[in-house]
Amino acid sequence: MVTVVQSEVDQDRLVQRAVTLLGFAGLIPFWGVLVTWLMGGSLGFDTAMQWFRWFALYGAVIVSFMGGVRWGMSMFAPDTARNAVFGGLLGSVVPPLLAWAVVAPPGIIHVNGLGPLWQLGLLSLILLYQLFEDWRSGERGLFPGWYIRVRMLIVAGAVTPIWMTLLLVATRF
Repeated sequence: MVTVVQSEVDQDRLVQRAVTLLGFAGLIPFWGVLVTWLMGGSLGFDTAMQWFRWFALYGAVIVSFMGGVRWGMSMFAPDTARNAVFGGLLGSVVPPLLAWAVVAPPGIIHVNGLGPLWQLGLLSLILLYQLFEDWRSGERGLFPGWYIRVRMLIVAGAVTPIWMTLLLVATRF
């Protein structure tokens, strides 16, 4: 005999909670940027720069992950506007490619040996661009309203410590 069990779990609320919790947990490395700069004296310059390099690589992974989210949404709800290239799929691929181009060559961006910090700064601009594109897609109804609000908070939580660190660096050099 098979028993059917019905659940009253609100799937949308469950997904929203998971996205929010995992998204905010993903901010820990971004705040590590600021903590590393503040501890820089005790870590030593070379060690701190290595940590910033790891944070920049993590940022490129996050940009790629968010590109995957856009890819998935574009597959199931392609952008049919006349100026949409490849139904929105191109917008999911270009930001990750730019992010990896930013972090791949460690010696290209060299400002007093602070290359990884400037890489993080460029990555923050790419994250903001992705948020803008997601916001536009949200206006078209491709994302639930709660998702855009959570994305705004998460991107602000990622960009803020990067910019605070860059501001501290700028005032020191």
